[in-house]
Amino acid sequence: MISVSVENYKGEKLQLTNSEYFDITNVTGLNPQTASIIFTELAGMDGSRYNSGRIPKRNIVITLCYKPPIEENRNMIYRFFAPNSAVRLYFETDSKSVYIDGYTEANEVGLFTRSQQSQISIICPNPYFKSAAGINVNFSDTISLFEFPFSIPAAGIEFSKITKRSNVVINAGEIATGAIFTLTARTSQILNPKIYNNTTNEFFGLDVDLDAGDVVTINTNAGEKAVMLRHNGAISNIISSRQSGSKWLQLISGENEISYSCDEGAENLAVNVRSAACYWGL
Repeated sequence: MISVSVENYKGEKLQLTNSEYFDITNVTGLNPQTASIIFTELAGMDGSRYNSGRIPKRNIVITLCYKPPIEENRNMIYRFFAPNSAVRLYFETDSKSVYIDGYTEANEVGLFTRSQQSQISIICPNPYFKSAAGINVNFSDTISLFEFPFSIPAAGIEFSKITKRSNVVINAGEIATGAIFTLTARTSQILNPKIYNNTTNEFFGLDVDLDAGDVVTINTNAGEKAVMLRHNGAISNIISSRQSGSKWLQLISGENEISYSCDEGAENLAVNVRSAACYWGL
């Protein structure tokens, strides 16, 4: 049994399956997408050579039949599937809890049929289903150094320290995906931070000098790539600070060994990574 629900652009949520307002009779577009593959014909030879391929956008079509009071329930569906509005669809199966974002293309209603139905078409620019749980890993662990009884010497004491500058991030999905890396400076003079994916032998580095409280957000997701700095409450684009040779790091399916370094101050930099496992279909 597949559970389906929807969230509209206002943040309102509605359960579509097992509903007292309507019955879902069909949902299409949930299988892995058919790839668009380009081949080059070879002169004087049989067959062809693979050139490139891509996965197109996804079209999900939901067909539902209204229960009485029909007009009231139909208007409720209009509120969730307004033409050209953003929606998020949630799906739960026995083994997956995922979502996908899209835009309502059409909401066709048979107003004069005995059993009124809506056929709702949603276009999803990103064709992959994403894990609702997500991935959230801290790359900087701290060890408490504060114990009782204690006395404070004139030179002061440490209450905690960062001891871990690497971690393993597990992408449980079927597809390599981008991530959001958040770098937080605990002190000043954090110089030229660099994030590594040791599994793919790639890095992403910045030529920046961070002050205490600065936060750098690196988004490597397709269609969302950005590098932003929050300094004293102001946010600025620092993509021009990207070091030569930097790659928009991807998390391959399975284990990814992530680490980081700085020219100065690595012990005072906290790093977090957030991502979502992606799936071809339900």
